[in-house]
Amino acid sequence: MLQYPCKKTKRQIEDEKDYDGRSLFDLIELEFSQGEENELLISK
Repeated sequence: MLQYPCKKTKRQIEDEKDYDGRSLFDLIELEFSQGEENELLISK
């Protein structure tokens, strides 16, 4: 997991607002893990 310094850039703050406080990386990770779960369900 990427470690950010405590001070956030304006861009990071705007990104978090856009995604209900979630960072873009969290969203990508979430979608990726859901995709894996869906594939597991389909393959059964």
